[in-house]
Amino acid sequence: IMFSLKTCYFFVRPKKTFLELVIFLPREVKHAKVKRSGAASAKKFWHHVQVRHRDEVEAPISDWMLEAYRFHSA
Repeated sequence: IMFSLKTCYFFVRPKKTFLELVIFLPREVKHAKVKRSGAASAKKFWHHVQVRHRDEVEAPISDWMLEAYRFHSA
């Protein structure tokens, strides 16, 4: 599921026991919630986050989603 018409700043992939959230940021984040990350381009990094319960969608995940939106909307 993508959340933008012009550019993709994050998307969700439903898995069997969790949701995989892929967030595109202008920097690489090192955090326990980030399972994998890598360079999508010279100025954009992808980050895989597993969400197992709706209560997990709070800071820092919500902060990263807002940062991704602002980065791609600028």
